[in-house]
Amino acid sequence: MNKDELFDLVLSERKKGFIVFQTIEGLQKCELSKFVQQPIEGQLYDLNRDMATCLSFLDEPTWINNLSCNTLLTYYYERCKELEKKLEEYAKKEEK
Repeated sequence: MNKDELFDLVLSERKKGFIVFQTIEGLQKCELSKFVQQPIEGQLYDLNRDMATCLSFLDEPTWINNLSCNTLLTYYYERCKELEKKLEEYAKKEEK
């Protein structure tokens, strides 16, 4: 598959609600709504943005931004979980 075909495939699947990512076994795709149901550690691992992977490429200048993405995504994930918990608590109070 050439670059243009890959580009078209990734964007086409994105429009359909899928995430496409590269693994050792080749390209994988997953419905975005299902992909995000796994813990953040699994998501970052699948995207090769877990801390261990980021830090294994210290000779590449992209490791800095990759690690920053890891930090931001982890923060957003944890914050969303906190807000979901607060919403659940609020809903329980409203039921009473």
